[in-house]
Parts: sequence; structure tokens; C-alpha cells
Amino acid sequence: SVTLRDVGLTLRDPFVRVSRVQGGIALRDGAVVIDGLRYRDLDGALRVDGRVGLAGLAPSTLDLRVRARDLPARVEGVIFAYVSADVRLEGDLAARDRRVLDVSLAELAVRVPEESGRSVQSLERHPDVTYVDALPGGLGALAQIATTVETTETREPSVPIEVRVRSTPFWVRRDDFAFQLAANVRSTTDAEGTRLEGPLTIRRGYLEL
Repeated sequence: SVTLRDVGLTLRDPFVRVSRVQGGIALRDGAVVIDGLRYRDLDGALRVDGRVGLAGLAPSTLDLRVRARDLPARVEGVIFAYVSADVRLEGDLAARDRRVLDVSLAELAVRVPEESGRSVQSLERHPDVTYVDALPGGLGALAQIATTVETTETREPSVPIEVRVRSTPFWVRRDDFAFQLAANVRSTTDAEGTRLEGPLTIRRGYLEL
């Protein structure tokens, strides 16, 4: 077991800086048990409790409760929202045919700051993106590249992963708008890619123009 009393760290990709990390992590009865693992970020806080079952060194089951209060959510270090939520995650990660993760959201509230770090988006071509019209053979050349990559790489067959998200009604607010939403959506990732389906309902709210 490991007991954390006052730990700080910074991750560079994605950028996350946390301080005052506290709590306990233990290996017990074939699982990683998390007891009151928490940290602060500015005026926000996050706490995680639960267990992650193990099959060897790989996770097999998941049963976690995550509670956030005014926690900053960042993209490349820029805060785009403050999130409060009580989240329950339960999942079977060891199934061979399909892995399912259930996410239940309660007491969710999202507050968007007035200044969200907006910047001008460059229209230059990105070096990591292959543009079809820039290839000598167009779509045919792109298909040939994809076929070559697929035949030269050795990949293990992937197990489909299904994430089911259900929430009680929650608010998304900023100075000029507020919406109460409810979600019952499902994300499925398999060999064909990732699909997101299900209703996201706007119950009430307002928007100033």
C-alpha cells in the first residue's frame, strides 16, 4: 500500500497540474483499492474512491466513484469550463466479445468562463494530415497507402468497447446562456471506428443574442 500525504505534479501531454494530492492506494485481494485519493486544482477539487480488479497486470473490473467540485477542465493548459459532478463508473473490462463501461452522472454542473481563451485558427495545412487532393492519384492513392499500412502492420484483434452514459438533468451555464440538459447516450468503439448515439435533451434554458 502507498499513502500520499502532500504530492504535487505536472503532466505535459495533456497538460495537467495538480497539487496537494492525498489518499491511499493498496493492492488487496486481486485488486487495486483506491481510498480517498484526492487533489486540488486552483479552487477546485477531485476525489476518487473504489477498486480496479486485476487479471494479472491488466484491469478486469472497474467500480469507482468520482466526485468533482468546481474542477477546472483544460485543453492545452487553457481552462474552458469548471465542472462539478458525482460520477459512478462500473465496468467489465475482461470480456472477450465486448467490454462495457457504465457511467452514471449525478449532480453535474458545467460553468463556462466568459473568456474561454479563444484564438485565431490557422488555415495552413497540418503536417500530420494527408490531404487527398495533394496526392498524385487522389482517392486511389490514399486507398493504396491504407492497404499497404494495414498489410505491413501486425495488429491484434481489438475487442469492442461500449460506454453507456446516463445522467440526471444538469446545467451548462455562462453569463449569456444557461441550458438544462439530460443525456442517455452510448459510445461504441470497434474495428469500424467510434460511433456515438442516443438523445441529448435540452429541457429548458435561455440564450442572449
